[in-house]
Amino acid sequence: MSVDGDLLQDPKAVARPQTTKILQILEGNFPGGELAESPSRLPTMRESSIPLPARSLKRRGSERSLVPAFGELEPADQSGGPDHPLPPATPPPQEVARRKTSQYFESLGLPSIGLRSQVLERSKNDFYKDARLLGYPRIPGTSKYPLFVKPATSCGSQFIWKTSLCRNHEELMKSLAALNEALGPGRAEAGIPTEASPTALIVDGIQIPDDVVVQEYIAGWDYLVIIIEVGSSPVALAPQRYVYPAGFTPYEDFLTMEMEFHPDTRVELLQDKEDSMLYTKLQEVALQAFHANRMAGQNWCKVDIRVPQPGSGEPTVLEVNPMPAVFLPPPNDWEDLAIRKCFPGGHRAMINTLIASHMTSLRKDEPAQLRVADVYNTLSSKYDKMVHTQFQDIFQKVIARVDFSQGMVLELGSGTGAFGRFLAQNMQYTPPEPDYNPASNTQASPASGCKPNRSYTISGIELSEGMAEICQQTGVYDRIYRGALQAILPAIGPFDHIVSFSVLYFLSPEDFSMTMVQSFQLARKSLVVYIDEITDDYVSKLTERGYPHMAGHNHLDDMEQSFCNPVPAGWKLSDKLRQPGWVSPMTGTEIYVTVYFFERVVA
Repeated sequence: MSVDGDLLQDPKAVARPQTTKILQILEGNFPGGELAESPSRLPTMRESSIPLPARSLKRRGSERSLVPAFGELEPADQSGGPDHPLPPATPPPQEVARRKTSQYFESLGLPSIGLRSQVLERSKNDFYKDARLLGYPRIPGTSKYPLFVKPATSCGSQFIWKTSLCRNHEELMKSLAALNEALGPGRAEAGIPTEASPTALIVDGIQIPDDVVVQEYIAGWDYLVIIIEVGSSPVALAPQRYVYPAGFTPYEDFLTMEMEFHPDTRVELLQDKEDSMLYTKLQEVALQAFHANRMAGQNWCKVDIRVPQPGSGEPTVLEVNPMPAVFLPPPNDWEDLAIRKCFPGGHRAMINTLIASHMTSLRKDEPAQLRVADVYNTLSSKYDKMVHTQFQDIFQKVIARVDFSQGMVLELGSGTGAFGRFLAQNMQYTPPEPDYNPASNTQASPASGCKPNRSYTISGIELSEGMAEICQQTGVYDRIYRGALQAILPAIGPFDHIVSFSVLYFLSPEDFSMTMVQSFQLARKSLVVYIDEITDDYVSKLTERGYPHMAGHNHLDDMEQSFCNPVPAGWKLSDKLRQPGWVSPMTGTEIYVTVYFFERVVA
């Protein structure tokens, strides 16, 4: 637990990495000439440059169109196949952001959010190959009719027609011929050979080109799962189920491009209570697909899964889309429905979380974290005597509102263990005599000789080694994890209750969002969040003294906008209180705090 960031010995400030460049990338704004041999801003596709099928099949009243994902598709003839001829149309090459654009960002080492070049170079066939080698997830085979023909690099059911389903050798030959013709212009422009490679897959005596998929047809209902990376952990959101338009026969028909973009086609969230086994299975299968497609560090993806009729087979992964449609403007409900309804804090928190995850992977904040830790290492032995706060009053109010008597408690920023001691006294628990050995720098430290005779357990996360040692010596904490919240939270839990007191203000706005998202995911019963209302005057005075890295951030607006309006699904804001928190010994600034009490809603 940290209170006053200006109690320090080292005046050197560490500037936090700027996120301006990331935001420029997200918004598509670049100074002129910054992209060598590329447009002066991140390329986008105007309405006039969208291929005709995409323009004609845009959802009624929606901006969703078949614009290729960032670098995902090379321009190609998008004619509608033998049954649905459409005039070929390709966007001008300069209008499409491709792999080289991603490679350019990567070569400069710029922090960016988006698809990396290595995932853009992968096709559906690469995914299937890796899945077969790993043995997971379940994917279609290649040996039995009926077979299905589709491109290995496409999205939105492009080049999928009724003739894509093949029941015999003759139909397979015709379907391949039609697809080869449709892919011809794109192959020519990209320099892709039309003939199969020497190692090409052979199906029913036919060599299949590398950019074509031929696999067993899986009859079933279509589902999708969005996966978002939170820190280093992929998180599968609630599965979404397709709702088909009139005239579509589930388990018999399949989605063509025309049917997928039918104005009455939509998706809905699968409810856990509706079918908990299927709900969990789909999430597990999606995470398997995430790993099989080497998506670690790629921010997000969508996994398409087909579920056969009950008793007819297991959920089968059809493909992994590295760029889900998660930024559609309301009221459109497509793949981003899960973001709006299931991801704590919605799109605002998701963007911050992606930025924080990327910056954490680069370890850019570690120098500043070490300086903060050094300060509290120096102060740890005299910290409780030096700092005067309203914690006792706040602790009492927290314990009066939350029943900690049962379950597992996690404290973010446990400091010298003030909350744990107060809780133990309130629960009339007397800790054993400590027999403490200092914890290692990387491992969690259990309390030596502490075998709780109580109905709750409490663990803490603490950045400072000195503070963590004192906290462990209290004998009331079962385990102390030493390190940064951003690094530890993804690897532990879940917990029944999560609390924080005067520590989150040290996090950047992006890290704050990620920590809140993780806390909502890990807490099973309650979440107590303590927001220090850091003032401009306080920051200014510390900056003048040369200590800006200790001033912190006021997350009140982020808290209200992202996590209170509305409150994340499955939670309620049961109470909120505001009062004086602490006075800075160096600046004399009084800092107010707002404490938020969230409770899980029992279904």
